[in-house]
Amino acid sequence: MLFTSPVFIFLFLPITLAMYYLLKGHRKTQNIVLLAVSIIFYAWGEPEFVILLILSIIFNWLSAIIVDRLKNTPPPGIHGFILYDSRKPGIIILL
Repeated sequence: MLFTSPVFIFLFLPITLAMYYLLKGHRKTQNIVLLAVSIIFYAWGEPEFVILLILSIIFNWLSAIIVDRLKNTPPPGIHGFILYDSRKPGIIILL
C-alpha cells in the first residue's frame, strides 16, 4: 500500500483517523492504536520485514527506558545505545 493508493486514502486513513479521534482523551490507547495500524501498514507493503520492525520497536523502547533511568548518571553508559541505533540501517541493508 502506498500513501497515494486509493485503498490508503479512502479506506485505511479514514478508519485510522476515526479510531484515533474517537479515543480522544485516552492517550495510551491512541498510541497503541497508532502502533498497531503502523505495523499493519508496513506489513501490507513488505510483510517479510515485519519481524525486524517489531524487534526494532522493542529494542528502541527498552533502550529508552534504560536511558531514562540513566539520565542522572555520567553519559558513557548511554553512548552504546546511540551507536547501535545509528547502525541499524546498515543491518537492514545486509539482510
